[in-house]
Amino acid sequence: MSEQGLRHKIIHEGSFLMVRIGLGFVISFFGMLFLMRLIGVQNYGMYATVTGINSYIYELCTLGIIYYLIRSEKETEQNQYHLAFTFILVISIAAFLIGFGMSFLLGDWLHNEEIQLPFIIMLFSLFNGAYIMPAMAMLERGLDYRKIAFLEFYTQIIYYGTSLLLAYLQFGIWAPIIGNLLQGISTVAICYFITKYRPAFYWNWDMLKSMLKYVFGNTASKRIWALRNLVNPLLVAKFVGLDGVACISLAIRVVEALCFVNKVFQRISFSLLSKIQSDKRRVENAINEAMILQILSLAPFLIGFGTVAHWIIPYFFGEGWSTASQIYPFIAIGYIVFAMFNLHVNLLYIHASMWEVFKFNIVHVAIFITSAYLTLPWIGIYGYAFAEMTALASYFVIHLSIRKNYQLHYRLPLICLSTCIPIVFLPTLAFPWALLLLVPALAIMIFAYYKVGIFTYVQQFRKMKLAGDNQ
Repeated sequence: MSEQGLRHKIIHEGSFLMVRIGLGFVISFFGMLFLMRLIGVQNYGMYATVTGINSYIYELCTLGIIYYLIRSEKETEQNQYHLAFTFILVISIAAFLIGFGMSFLLGDWLHNEEIQLPFIIMLFSLFNGAYIMPAMAMLERGLDYRKIAFLEFYTQIIYYGTSLLLAYLQFGIWAPIIGNLLQGISTVAICYFITKYRPAFYWNWDMLKSMLKYVFGNTASKRIWALRNLVNPLLVAKFVGLDGVACISLAIRVVEALCFVNKVFQRISFSLLSKIQSDKRRVENAINEAMILQILSLAPFLIGFGTVAHWIIPYFFGEGWSTASQIYPFIAIGYIVFAMFNLHVNLLYIHASMWEVFKFNIVHVAIFITSAYLTLPWIGIYGYAFAEMTALASYFVIHLSIRKNYQLHYRLPLICLSTCIPIVFLPTLAFPWALLLLVPALAIMIFAYYKVGIFTYVQQFRKMKLAGDNQ
């Protein structure tokens, strides 16, 4: 595909995904607001603990096979999809049995026996991945983001519609759990309607070895990274309690919702870099531009909410959630830095440089978990914030891996980054002196927007979008 044709495809199809994520931000934020208010801090903390552990097991079962199917430069054979379905299903059955046994230990670790049954019920969602992964790979390979947007929008409606109704009927923790299960089932149904993929049992050792050669390296590094997601449900729940888990989960959910534009970059970048991976110049240009665009797509939303977080969160959610506003700035900074280096990681995955990603993830997670384990018993929930900040040092490792083959320019992204970080903490400073931080920040951000030609991108987007609609 030519560069112009590829950009047209990305912009035209990606626009639907961007609209979906924008609508998803509204639905997710207000749905989350009402759900948390209806079921309370303790129930949501228990739900966040259960889903956090279950999500890790789910990702472990799917093994990153979807990335193997997407990155293939030749057309993927139908049997590869069938093999992926069969293999994930077998792994999911084994994971369910192991998870069932683990449920008896979970209650003792968290000193809460009530968590066992919700955890077991959530394990049934593992089986959905066997069908969803190959079906989603078909859509991602074709850059069919319009269909992906349709899928994600309606399944999100199903989740919040079910959860809020049951929460209103006083189902407590079972409201989001049932909503989560129905969301998974509906995802399978809609994927079938869109892709018409009919799974079949298939086994081929040679094909499986080729698949696992990639996915084991991919999964090992990703699962190491995902260990950081277990800090909240396992360490915070043990040392701080379910209230702390709920507050951190709220802060994370708010940050993720505010990153709706950035999610478009993350979703498209892997497929885009896969298409241009053989052209070094285009890859360098893409990453140099994306580093700045990633920061600029995040910072205004995260900073904007951060300035009013200590008023909004207690007002809408209640005083029991006020700690979330104090943890929010640290989590926001972590997401901004991660966004800056997101394409670095995707590029290493595309070139199957698993060891380089593995080294980075090991360093990052080791710093994060060690810091959290040592400081959570000492300073409580702020130990999680301290761990977020200390783990930022690990991004130097990913830079060393990329600079071996590519020439990247960090000056402007680092200027933008260093400008954004102090402003996130704006509400904690004395008024009106805190407003002085906005002056240099505004000047640098405007310069950055013009430097990367952001307005040119907007004009190109509008022209290509109109051209695509007229076809």
